[in-house]
Amino acid sequence: MLAVYLSRGVLLPIMRVTRQIERIGKGDFSATEYVPAGHAHDPLRGLQERLQSMANQLASAQDDLQRQVRQVTQALREKKEEAELANQAKSRFLAAASHDLRQPTHALGIFISRLAQLSHDEHTAELIRNLESSVMAMQNLLSGLLDISRLEA
Repeated sequence: MLAVYLSRGVLLPIMRVTRQIERIGKGDFSATEYVPAGHAHDPLRGLQERLQSMANQLASAQDDLQRQVRQVTQALREKKEEAELANQAKSRFLAAASHDLRQPTHALGIFISRLAQLSHDEHTAELIRNLESSVMAMQNLLSGLLDISRLEA
């Protein structure tokens, strides 16, 4: 009988601490194990209190981490939206610039073609051919750039 009584005095506190540890292990940091009033001299009461203190600190740290994750997530969303708006603005600019940039280069090509139709000495004709070649290269580069911007959009 004495052995049973003594074993309860040790076994029950160990079971309470074990349950508390299991709850903490499952993430239930608010779980406190009730210690009956008759067990004021519970040898593991101090351990239980320290476990609960640790659980409270873990709960606080978890709350802080969740708050930080929410803040960083919100900041990333805002940065993503800014980047998308900047990309849209760039696309609108390139679309508007497409006409404004192609028109003068096309006109320049027409003027050079007309100039080439006139009679010139060989040296001037060579300069006109070089000029025409340069304008064609510029038009091709501009078209490529604007085509890439259209594909990107």
